[in-house]
Amino acid sequence: LSLSDLAKRLEHDLIVGSSGTTNGYFISGDISYDIFRDDCVFVDPTNEVSNLYQYQRALRILFDPIHSKVEFVAKGGSHLQINETDRTIRSTIRSRGFLQLPWHPYITSYETDIVYKIDE
Repeated sequence: LSLSDLAKRLEHDLIVGSSGTTNGYFISGDISYDIFRDDCVFVDPTNEVSNLYQYQRALRILFDPIHSKVEFVAKGGSHLQINETDRTIRSTIRSRGFLQLPWHPYITSYETDIVYKIDE
């Protein structure tokens, strides 16, 4: 896939999940397996996961996908920024919602900067 085509797939997964029937993959875990290597590394401020299946599983149990939301924070007029030289795709998203814990705590809106590093 070209970086542009890959960015379109990532944009779709981020907002409605790979199936298009759920919330974005950060909330639902509904991620396209075919665009990620199984041994890719997912890093956030509190966690690092180096397996696609484990990452998906962790996402599925964290947020209540029905009562949570992900949206893009447009920067420079675009949802995703493609850098052909560095082979990266960047975005900023805003997430909020309820955790799937017995007392259903609400997580207020927070922003996440995402950098996808693309193999040759």
